[in-house]
Amino acid sequence: PCAVQLAAAEHLAWCWLPWSQAADKVFSPSNAAAIRALGQRLANAENG
Repeated sequence: PCAVQLAAAEHLAWCWLPWSQAADKVFSPSNAAAIRALGQRLANAENG
């Protein structure tokens, strides 16, 4: 794992979620699409 440092002025509330829940919570449709695409890539890699 790598260390994560957030910009305190931008990220006042945060939490780690499974990718499917995170995609449902983000404001930006493009961010939701990116999260879903990453989730699918990870699932495909696990199923080889």
